[in-house]
Amino acid sequence: MKSIYLFFLIGFSLFNSRLCKAQSPLFPLPENPTLKERLVWGGSGSLWFGNTLSFEILPLIGYRLNDRLSVMGGPIYSYYKSYTSNYSTSVYGARGLARFFVTDVLFLQAENDYLNYKVMNTPITKNDNLLMFGGGFSRGYGGSISIMYIANLPPNTPFAPLMYRFDFIFPLRFNSNP
Repeated sequence: MKSIYLFFLIGFSLFNSRLCKAQSPLFPLPENPTLKERLVWGGSGSLWFGNTLSFEILPLIGYRLNDRLSVMGGPIYSYYKSYTSNYSTSVYGARGLARFFVTDVLFLQAENDYLNYKVMNTPITKNDNLLMFGGGFSRGYGGSISIMYIANLPPNTPFAPLMYRFDFIFPLRFNSNP
């Protein structure tokens, strides 16, 4: 698993395109930005192998309030299967988050996920709000790596208290100027 993280970290650090300048103080908003210049899109996802198989797809659309603060939201789809407990579920929901850049490359993030999933070892379907807090690193070229702590982890859920994500966020309209 560490080799997968290393692969993404190296690939992410080499990701350097002028088309991907979004949501970072390294690339400030122009004076009096238009709505299109403030909007960003992208998403995140994860893939886990081992005793469990898990993947998630999390598209996002967001709004840059200023050079350091963005708010974003979007749908959630996750699939989780445990080979040790013979449990699997699809998770559906929505998320909203706020991201604040403390420095040009480090950010703090707060996120609220509303999820619907099957409870482990029961036929019950449950709705939960997960409140997550954490932070991450972004080079400002679209990609970021974050670690989030779930502050209110409910019992009998397939979620771990720490969540690792790789995000890619781009401007809604690409600027062709160098």
